[in-house]
Amino acid sequence: MEKWSAFYRDGFLPWRSGEPYPQLVDLLASGRLEPGSRCLEFGCGTGENCMLLARSGFDVTGVDLVPRAVELASEAAAGLERARFLRLDVFDLPTEACPAGAYDLLVDCQVFHVLRLVDEARVVRAMEQMLRPGGLALVVTGHSADPGRGPEPLARDDFGVFEAAGLVIESLEESRFAWTEHYRSQGRDQPPQAWAALLRKPA
Repeated sequence: MEKWSAFYRDGFLPWRSGEPYPQLVDLLASGRLEPGSRCLEFGCGTGENCMLLARSGFDVTGVDLVPRAVELASEAAAGLERARFLRLDVFDLPTEACPAGAYDLLVDCQVFHVLRLVDEARVVRAMEQMLRPGGLALVVTGHSADPGRGPEPLARDDFGVFEAAGLVIESLEESRFAWTEHYRSQGRDQPPQAWAALLRKPA
């Protein structure tokens, strides 16, 4: 946790655009989620995705290991009754506050390529456990074609780990992360490459 706490302490969040992920915006626009759906975000950071979900009429819980991230997200979402933020380790899920099988949507943006270095099978199992039957998971993660991006970017074949856990890959698209100040400072023509995967837990 110290490594990630240091990012917040130093005010250097290279992954943060200050806006919800465009892949989540697109998913909401597709109409796949029913009104009042329950959502969970792994590694919610400063809460932009969760706030979008709450403002869109969904009940959302964001979890993050870093206390300062939870504080910032809670402050930013003050007044949004549908959003709550908890200091939790993904590897401790499920918990009484975040029960198994309770969520219609799980969001993971730039978290999986970090956690897979710790225990890939375990984090995928946590995703499967937290979703209700028929629930969806949006995973936006690093692409191996851009090896400088992310601790452990993925190739297409690496997504088989989700199928091994019983999740169905509905779509797997090449994408890009949103622009951040850090990415612009690197002199890039475009933001880093990414994968956007939409997974489903069978009903």
